[in-house]
Amino acid sequence: MDENSLFTPFDEITQTRELQMLKTIIPYMPHDSQKQMTLMVHYISLMNSMRMIDCAPALSVAETESMADRRLSMLNALKKYCSKSEQDTIDNLLNIFSVLDNREIYDKAGIFK
Repeated sequence: MDENSLFTPFDEITQTRELQMLKTIIPYMPHDSQKQMTLMVHYISLMNSMRMIDCAPALSVAETESMADRRLSMLNALKKYCSKSEQDTIDNLLNIFSVLDNREIYDKAGIFK
């Protein structure tokens, strides 16, 4: 997907080109048909999600990283969907977690005791 896309990794797996096309045409349909088409699109998306869950883990970051690395990756991934204020809050959290993670390393190594 495009780097500027607001699709999440989950969306990239569960959303298809055909679903995007269907979503695009909904506003151009007669009002009476829009509700049915919207429900159909969400049903197809739900079925794609269920198929993904039944297959081998497609979203496996949680299985390959430590808790600290996973937290860092998750917060950095979230930032592209956030406002500037929310990004600043995430940056502050990342700084706090970095200090806490380093403190744990120092404590385990007996440094600064």
